[in-house]
Amino acid sequence: MRSNRISAVYSSAVTLLLATTTAVGQCEERWLHGPGQELLETNNEIYALEVWDDGTGEAIYAGGTFKVAGDKMVNYIAKWDGEKWHELGGGLNSGVMDICAMGSDLIVAGNFTMAGGVPCTRIARWDGTSWHPLGDGFNSSVKAVTYWNGTLYAGGYFTSSGSTPIDHIARWTGTEWEELGGGVDGVVYDIEGTDVSWPWLVVAGDFTTANGLTVNHVAYWLDDSWHAMDTGMDRTVWAIGNKYGSIHVGGSFTEASGKSVLKAAIWSGGPGGEWLQMGFGIPTGTVTCMTSYNGYMHAGGAFGNAGEVVVRNIARWESGPWYALGLGVNDDVRAMVEFNGSLYVGGRFSDAGNSSHMVPSPYFARWDGSEWQELGTGIYRYIYSLAVHNDELIAGGDFTMVGVPGADGIARWNKKTWQSLGTGLNAYSNQYASALLSHNGDVIAGGIFTTAGDVTANNIARWDGTDWHNYGTGLTGSGAVVRALTIYNGDLIAGGSFYIPEDYIARWDGSQWQPVGTDINADVYALTVYNGDLIAGGAFGWFGCSYIARWDGSDWQKLAQGVSAANGYVAALTEFEGDLIAGGYFTYAGGQPAAYVARWDGTSWYPMGDGLNYVVTSLAVHDGRLFAGGTFEYIGGTYYNRIAEWDGSAWQTVDNGMNDDVHALVSYDGELIAGGNFTISGSVPASRWARLGKGWGDLSGDGHVDLDDWPLMDGCLWGPGTAAAPSCICADIDEDGDVDLNDFAMFSERYWP
Repeated sequence: MRSNRISAVYSSAVTLLLATTTAVGQCEERWLHGPGQELLETNNEIYALEVWDDGTGEAIYAGGTFKVAGDKMVNYIAKWDGEKWHELGGGLNSGVMDICAMGSDLIVAGNFTMAGGVPCTRIARWDGTSWHPLGDGFNSSVKAVTYWNGTLYAGGYFTSSGSTPIDHIARWTGTEWEELGGGVDGVVYDIEGTDVSWPWLVVAGDFTTANGLTVNHVAYWLDDSWHAMDTGMDRTVWAIGNKYGSIHVGGSFTEASGKSVLKAAIWSGGPGGEWLQMGFGIPTGTVTCMTSYNGYMHAGGAFGNAGEVVVRNIARWESGPWYALGLGVNDDVRAMVEFNGSLYVGGRFSDAGNSSHMVPSPYFARWDGSEWQELGTGIYRYIYSLAVHNDELIAGGDFTMVGVPGADGIARWNKKTWQSLGTGLNAYSNQYASALLSHNGDVIAGGIFTTAGDVTANNIARWDGTDWHNYGTGLTGSGAVVRALTIYNGDLIAGGSFYIPEDYIARWDGSQWQPVGTDINADVYALTVYNGDLIAGGAFGWFGCSYIARWDGSDWQKLAQGVSAANGYVAALTEFEGDLIAGGYFTYAGGQPAAYVARWDGTSWYPMGDGLNYVVTSLAVHDGRLFAGGTFEYIGGTYYNRIAEWDGSAWQTVDNGMNDDVHALVSYDGELIAGGNFTISGSVPASRWARLGKGWGDLSGDGHVDLDDWPLMDGCLWGPGTAAAPSCICADIDEDGDVDLNDFAMFSERYWP
């Protein structure tokens, strides 16, 4: 499709030859999104999964507290077609708790009040194209929806719909919500209909009565009245499972029908039946969801064992014993659904385990009946360090890049794709690459790791473009980590939390590690060279010197009184306009107030405006401007959201910032690159790394150069030859003053459908 589109436009362009539009003004900076920035699955928890066909084929619909799925801003709900994620009409303005199919419509429920810009109070209908309200909705959260026997039911925290009192469970008439037989006296968490043996609507939650009848957390609706299921449960029932008409429930209960029943139970028969424990039950934790897959009931939740079997939050019950699904998942399971022969699982977890390997699966996973399988590609976990080397961007962290073999702990971006550096580091899962440096044609990495490629390398190693090499026996000691690297007088300097062979800071002389004085007595977090001296920042200090010092080649010297705060430290250093800039966790510099960032002019310390409101972990100069990143969020009522720009007198916001911490900043290829924990920069997806640059080709202003920009680019290219409209400013990609075929060629290179 793309090649046809390009060919067609080029054909027209050749016919019209020299058509141009004059562009005026400046293309503004913004956070950009493109290839290599897609997220692996979603960026927060999944609470609901449902299979539905919108007319283009069956797909999974996921809802929860996430805003990003894959490479899309989706806002709490998304469609997974088996290969990629899709958004649904702008999504919602708050979380989704449950989803159900209702014929040609999809019903979505939760905490939201808007759907695609349409007022929809906690419940909405998606017809495949647009969002619609269902009556007045509800006055509080909806936790469960089901469509059964031609009727839609909803349950949750709510007590009314509009002016109509409704106690926690309601029925949709087609035009409005009505109460169901007096309702129940507490929260409804699940609703399930069964019609194989008997036509019951089963309701579960945290309630004790239904229209005055004692039911204890579970009841069924039949013949326009509520009925108890024996004596019910002693604690909350969170989930109902239906297998061939057989009712299963899960929760936090320990007793049912007057006997011990641990967290998972099956109903034995119709009216007059009783609750029986499923196998040996779930001894600890909570069951929060149940579904049938491959003929067996599956339970998910927050539990370590099922019966005597270690299962990790998900298990299969075969009408007797419980079985694990591989090594399970590492955190809560909230939803499950069968699709195309596999069991898909949503929740709060980040990985799933097979006997031979772990599968990165943030919030969404697939079990094929035998093993957990990867879904999609992208960066899993965090970026802690960035550097530029041979016109490539180098990223270090505790990540693995799914789809890029060997890209574990370190990877390189060549402006088009991520690539590995050999087989990478073993810096993954509680180990990481926290410092990077380009020097003499090599990439030097420091952090917590024991191997680089197939070479033993304790916490520090170098990549020569082909192979990894160690630095002797490395830098070690209990809990050792290399946190900072720099070059001073031609030698490599490393700082961190190591003790062997030197304490906290060491110099590599080409064959072995040497001490750098003896005064540094605690962790080093940052290193740089300023005015010919080596500058170290960290958590160290001695009389008259706190958290920062300079090495003049023979001795450590203080920088006036340094910076200070209880349990403080300096985490970042850089030079800007002739001054040394320090960032970290401190509130004073040189004895005067300076909130988390300060300036040293070679003689004295100075605050930088009002400072920031929490830790600065990274500093960088880009395009002659100073940027700070960290964990700070706001100051003086202004939200910076973890990144700020210094304008010479005050800190300024940077396009709404990030949704999580920034650990590293670097200038690369005309853009400011940020790395960290975040998944959103400004208003675009950014999987742990973000790009701040001019939005060339992004004529719609959404951070992407995509299909929305094609007609706008056409209009700019073939429009009047006079001054262009503001929307064409970013179409002059080569910045030669007009929009012509060269700009279109550059636009096509940026295009990412």
